[in-house]
Amino acid sequence: SKKYRRQIADSFRQIKESKLQNLILDLRNNGGGSSSLVEYLYSFIDTAGYNTPSNVIGRNSRLSNSRSRLMNSVFADVVMALFFARDEDVQSFRHFTQLPLGAVDTVYFKNPAKQAADAVYNGNCYVLMNGLTASAAVDFTSAFKKRNRGVLVGRQCLGPITGTWGNPAAFTLPKTGLRVSISTIRYNYDNTFRYERAGILPDYFVERSAQDVHADRDSPVDFVINLIKKR
Repeated sequence: SKKYRRQIADSFRQIKESKLQNLILDLRNNGGGSSSLVEYLYSFIDTAGYNTPSNVIGRNSRLSNSRSRLMNSVFADVVMALFFARDEDVQSFRHFTQLPLGAVDTVYFKNPAKQAADAVYNGNCYVLMNGLTASAAVDFTSAFKKRNRGVLVGRQCLGPITGTWGNPAAFTLPKTGLRVSISTIRYNYDNTFRYERAGILPDYFVERSAQDVHADRDSPVDFVINLIKKR
């Protein structure tokens, strides 16, 4: 997390110093990750900052506890209470693990990540997305689209504009022995609790074909570069 934050901050410092007018963010084949790091990255392209998620619905169960056994110890609970008291992500996880087995609850978030105005990039932004843009990468894409921050190029991503799912736990099917991942939380981008099934669509549909891969050509990137030249 610290390495990621340092790299992002250094990158945007260079972007600002170079006075770049156009920025391409590539979220293709990005399976997601941390909501706090989504907030951090987005805060560098929007002076209003970003708070995500708006809320999380979780259910405590043996399955959800199985994905993080080490975090369910008394020692881990003391560490989370002492050193991560202001971290909304950590405290929401702590809250769910302390619920009775089978109990369902909703945790709300309100603290946006923000940067000083002079650190925020205000130039043109383009996001590349595809069918493997998922989870936290959908979160970023949703904010980017709803706030009209720039242009989406590529293919439909793996999640809707209203929210996604998270904290997958590994589970083995008893009859077949197949391993599957089951989400243990629902992750909402607003408090309407509305859920759309269709993934977010790009502003421009541009697919990287098998011929592109063979020729080591990146059609979506080429499309954005030509779009920038036309503008």
